[in-house]
Amino acid sequence: KAISIDKSLIQAWNNLGLIHYRQNRMQEAAENFIHALRLDPKNPETHNNLALVLLQMGHLSEAEQARCNGIRDRKLQGAGPSL
Repeated sequence: KAISIDKSLIQAWNNLGLIHYRQNRMQEAAENFIHALRLDPKNPETHNNLALVLLQMGHLSEAEQARCNGIRDRKLQGAGPSL
């Protein structure tokens, strides 16, 4: 519902991606995370979520790149690596 009110709500797109991931709707989850990253390209949480989905889809090189982006962005924000 939040997305229909304001499409710039990055966390809402991220949450929708997580819902689709849990429903095993990987393509939709990936699209949601990509949309969130268009709005906030330096969001480490979203990069990591996208990496997980891409891994499940068998897109190993893209998953590795998304994971590396997440680690890079987390370091830029001053946080330690996520697991």
